[in-house]
Amino acid sequence: MDRRQSEPDDPNAISRYLVLIELNRTLTDRDRPLIHYLLEQEILYHRALPGGVYESIKLCAYLLFRLGHVEDSIKIWRAKATNFDTHCGVDVQLLVAAGVEATLTWLKQQDSEDAQHASSWIAGCAETGDFRNLEGYREFASRYFGDYL
Repeated sequence: MDRRQSEPDDPNAISRYLVLIELNRTLTDRDRPLIHYLLEQEILYHRALPGGVYESIKLCAYLLFRLGHVEDSIKIWRAKATNFDTHCGVDVQLLVAAGVEATLTWLKQQDSEDAQHASSWIAGCAETGDFRNLEGYREFASRYFGDYL
């Protein structure tokens, strides 16, 4: 049985993914509000799933990572923390596009539970060496998501 047959119906899931693929080809900073909106839709969809993580939520996070705004770390954290599978499937490196220290500094200045959780998670991952080769991660992610730039 196709797994999607037992999942919540989202008639826009395929359209969102196609838009994300096109954004990956033509990405500019002006696309940021649209990516924020698409990520929110992906978070809602993934909350309703009985499990699993789809490329669309990961691609949203990756596009924000490419743009490199420290403020987007909290949005990417919310995507990562949506469910168990997104927590495993959305790479922690996507949270620190602006750099580990800059991201931790910004998150610690925020007054939200999400920011506290993200900060704690990033600090723990930094201690275990998850960010030792961010440039290598960028290269890997670029190949994985098929950048056209």
